[in-house]
Amino acid sequence: MREHLQLRYRDVAEASQEIAARRGNHQFAIRLSRLADIENKHIVPSIYRLYSLCAIYRLDFVTVLRWYHIDLAQLAQDAFAVGLTQTHPVTFDYSPDALIDYARDVSISFPARDRKSTRLN
Repeated sequence: MREHLQLRYRDVAEASQEIAARRGNHQFAIRLSRLADIENKHIVPSIYRLYSLCAIYRLDFVTVLRWYHIDLAQLAQDAFAVGLTQTHPVTFDYSPDALIDYARDVSISFPARDRKSTRLN
């Protein structure tokens, strides 16, 4: 994709530095050597670097995950196949509106250190 867009390694590295600075997290930055490793040695990028590459190349993040054989459409099936009784899915809708609604409405209870229940909203 980099070559198709006629970008140099340095262009990508500098763009990722901008994203890292904007995000306030150095993990979004991609050094020249790491980019070369990703392209030439098939090193899997971290989730942060993958995000940066998607932003720089204007790629859909979910599509890129599929390149690595991660299909979010199968997440619910895999979750149910595991069969753990102590966990349960609340939602598997990853649309932006659903995530905003979920974050606004979610309420989680868990035991606190003093064994009293604490409620988070």
